Amino acid sequence: MGVNLLSYNPHDPSGLESYAYKWERTHYASLFQDIYKDLANGEELTNEKDHVSISGRAFEKLAFLTLRDDFGTTQKRRLLADQFEQLQAVVNIGDIFGACGTVKRTERLSLCVNSFSIFTKSLLSLPDKHYRQSQYMVYEIGCIFRNEGIYTRHNHEFTTIEMYETYSDYQSMMNMAEETVTRCALAVQNKLTIGYQGLEISLERPWGWETMHNLVKETARIDFANWKNDLKAAKEVTLNNSREHHQKCPRR
Repeated sequence: MGVNLLSYNPHDPSGLESYAYKWERTHYASLFQDIYKDLANGEELTNEKDHVSISGRAFEKLAFLTLRDDFGTTQKRRLLADQFEQLQAVVNIGDIFGACGTVKRTERLSLCVNSFSIFTKSLLSLPDKHYRQSQYMVYEIGCIFRNEGIYTRHNHEFTTIEMYETYSDYQSMMNMAEETVTRCALAVQNKLTIGYQGLEISLERPWGWETMHNLVKETARIDFANWKNDLKAAKEVTLNNSREHHQKCPRR
């Protein structure tokens, strides 16, 4: 099986985004096919509400491209200007990419592509048979045990939920975490407030989002931007701050 990476330059001067960070998908392939199954041959829908965004693997590369996800396949046709030549040059069979466009039927239901993004290159040719499919969203709930020190503020045995979603970023995960907590609160106690040590805590969304840098700056009064690449100075200040903290608040 040959390696396909040589056909793609991640620093392409054409302006095509390399390994896109996030993708907003509107339809799975099966939903796309079901919604527009009655579209007449030769008809194209150009209304804003009929603009479609889908993603998956490239499985055919002819005068059109066929994209497949876990739920079906979709044909890609027509691109603006010289984008078709660009698409043919950078997309190989097995690559994962996304495309946006309008809906048209030319015997088969197709997406007339206005724009596209590459997510992942398939370095090796795909096998003839696919025994396992990638899943778009997966999670695992498990009991965790860490062989660490035991004290009143740390429990080394706990339960976690781990989640992954394709075509999303850390902000998608933050939104999912908020929704998970608020739905659990409503399911358990039918309200979004909880009591803890005499305080009432509201779980109403949206929650406050902050960077780790700003939280450290607010809590420890250390601004790492002051040291930039001077790791030695940053480490020294951090250790001094830690010693002062433990002198004031010793472990129990």
